[in-house]
Amino acid sequence: MRKVKSEHNITIISITHDLSEAMEADHVIVMNKGTVYKEGTATEIFDNAEELTRIGLDLPFPIKIIKCWDTKHHSYL
Repeated sequence: MRKVKSEHNITIISITHDLSEAMEADHVIVMNKGTVYKEGTATEIFDNAEELTRIGLDLPFPIKIIKCWDTKHHSYL
């Protein structure tokens, strides 16, 4: 999608339940029960992944790995 967007200088709006796809977006809006729950860059959204799991969203595999590594790494400090 980034290639198409940059080649044609267009905006793409994608409505998805696939958070792996959302990781690639420039801007993400997370909806919960019909209202905006959180909004920001993909980095801002996934920095606090616990909020997403709290509302029942399943994290993308790369985020799960990072969170797991962070937890294990910090437990040794």
